[in-house]
Amino acid sequence: MNISKKIEDINFNQISCMFPSNEFDLSIAENEQEIIGKIFSKKSVTLYIPYVQHALTCENRMPTLGMCIIKSYLEEKGCQVKCLDNYICQFEDHKLSNILHINPTTLICGYIANNFMLKEFLRTILLLKKEHGSISFKYVSIAGPFAEMNSLELISKLKGLIDFIHVGDCENSILSTLKALENSNDIDFEKIDSIVYFNKLIEAPTKTKRFDSKYLFHLKRPDYSYYLKKFGSNLTYTVSLGRGCAGSCTFCTIITMSRHKYRDFSEEYFSDIFNLFQSEKIENFTVVDDNFFSTYDVDAKVNMLLTGAKKLGNPKFSITTRIEDINTYQSQIKILCENGLKNIFFSIENFYPITQVLFNKKISIDDIYKCLEFTNKMRIGVKFGFIFFHPWVTKEEMLFNLNYLTEIFEKYDNIQTTAPMLKLDIFKGTPIYLRAKRQNLLSGDIFRGFSWDFINEEARKIFYIWKDLNRTFIYEYLKNKQIRPLVFKQIQSLRSIIKSVEQK
Repeated sequence: MNISKKIEDINFNQISCMFPSNEFDLSIAENEQEIIGKIFSKKSVTLYIPYVQHALTCENRMPTLGMCIIKSYLEEKGCQVKCLDNYICQFEDHKLSNILHINPTTLICGYIANNFMLKEFLRTILLLKKEHGSISFKYVSIAGPFAEMNSLELISKLKGLIDFIHVGDCENSILSTLKALENSNDIDFEKIDSIVYFNKLIEAPTKTKRFDSKYLFHLKRPDYSYYLKKFGSNLTYTVSLGRGCAGSCTFCTIITMSRHKYRDFSEEYFSDIFNLFQSEKIENFTVVDDNFFSTYDVDAKVNMLLTGAKKLGNPKFSITTRIEDINTYQSQIKILCENGLKNIFFSIENFYPITQVLFNKKISIDDIYKCLEFTNKMRIGVKFGFIFFHPWVTKEEMLFNLNYLTEIFEKYDNIQTTAPMLKLDIFKGTPIYLRAKRQNLLSGDIFRGFSWDFINEEARKIFYIWKDLNRTFIYEYLKNKQIRPLVFKQIQSLRSIIKSVEQK
């Protein structure tokens, strides 16, 4: 199969399944069965989350839900499971190396979302090899969106370092594979909810249905003991009622994984989590669904969340959704506000009409203002994504966006976004990646990260002046934690840079 030709044939406005199931060998070799068996028989597993520095969001670190669910499942099977969340706890290299060298026979990295996490994960593996002469892990496995998007490159370049690459939702892809392969003599492919790569490709026939809720087995409630022991109830904990999004943003990796579909977790699973929160006196939590209102039954999902929140004394929680959903489901959001909803994360990305089309956002400026008016009236804190710099940006677009950003920050004091002048990250497999590739704007690879170039020379000059100056704003924010003064300084600075480039 000509993979590169297959990728080029994908329509820019659609995400299609690149690999039909009939192109895969669905058999499993004996040595692969043996490996699954040994994972359970060795009884020693380490779950690891790599460290990634997000300067402007470091105060929002939250426990990784998938890792805690996998821990519950493996411990039920009699495994001794150690969690190492380097994203929250941030171990020094020598300490991390010693811990990993002594403890595990199996290492599962529960979440690889981008090339930064992959690089940190590989750096950890190579650090062990350098300091101890060999890698102490017998089996190494990774999962997450990045594995989904880059599976072919990962399996070809990481031989000898990684044994399994699980493709699909992190915890469900790992758990469904372990569950289906646990008894190596009785493999039921109908229960596999993921693709697994191990030297060759294996795909379950149910791939195209994997976002239908009826194919989900009941997930175990997460084991938060690792975090409770270290932080108690001081962290913001995570819950999930479902996954996927019905949107079609051209830069988003979620739609590539979910195929524009969504699914709901069971009420029993969700109830288990809130019983845990109640017993541990946890009141702060975030619903980490890709889009809260992408569901088969909005009212049923809202009622599930309300039932859980009412078990807590003084719940405070946040959700993520889209602007059009906020405008559509205002009555449901009002009820959630009365029961602890404090913050909503959503995506504006850009005000400029041409770029709205480029990103396939399907919202108008009026839609954005309607959303901001409503959330401000309800006193809901809002954080939004905004892509200021991208390959096709022009000076005119920058000024257009700065005018609207100034207006909304002056008008709505509930906006908590710290960095509205962000640069587009391009991920392989997304429509925006395919467009940039066709125009020869990309360099790099999945291991170094993709860099892109500007089409407009003025935009290029503005960005590189801004890039150096913005570091001072980041340090200022980390020191003072003052959001709004920082944003206004950023806006003023960008206006000055644009003016200086014009004069030259």
